[in-house]
Amino acid sequence: VVESGIRAFLASSGGWAAIALAPIPAGELAEHTVPGTTSAALALGARVLAAGESADLAALETALDGQVLARGRVLEVSRHIGPGQHGHPGFGRGSATLTDHRDGALLRLEMENEYLLALRDGRPVASTPDVLSVLDRRTGVPLQCDAIRAGVEVDVVCLAASPFWTDPRHRPLLEPRAYGIDCDPVAAQ
Repeated sequence: VVESGIRAFLASSGGWAAIALAPIPAGELAEHTVPGTTSAALALGARVLAAGESADLAALETALDGQVLARGRVLEVSRHIGPGQHGHPGFGRGSATLTDHRDGALLRLEMENEYLLALRDGRPVASTPDVLSVLDRRTGVPLQCDAIRAGVEVDVVCLAASPFWTDPRHRPLLEPRAYGIDCDPVAAQ
């Protein structure tokens, strides 16, 4: 119930909001939080803005401190409702397929509320817990899963996960199997 209320609020606020739920003792914060997340996100945004809209691949990878998995046009997007619990429908799921202009390879992204797995010509090349993002080539703006459409020119990028999420205690919460995808985690090369 709380989650559906929060999701409705986030949608009506343009996706920007801060929320605090159950309090946590200060002594447990280091074990249950990802320190530096906000400052890292702000620094990432500043680097991407400084790179400019016309950034070449090397400049984009440097600005993101990540890897461009593909640069191309979205060919197809398919969506369906995922499995739910207790008689309620699940999250929207789907996939987006694009052709990489660099070499003609097909890249398929499996998605739920986030991009979860990237397959290049059918072979897994990156997955959660690393951060997969799709950037509109024209504007550089990230495209959320519900906004990606066929015909859009995009860059698909992979950013390394915070060490918090690669810790063996936390990784099972974000690896592909946590989302019902039968695949081991794949770190981008």
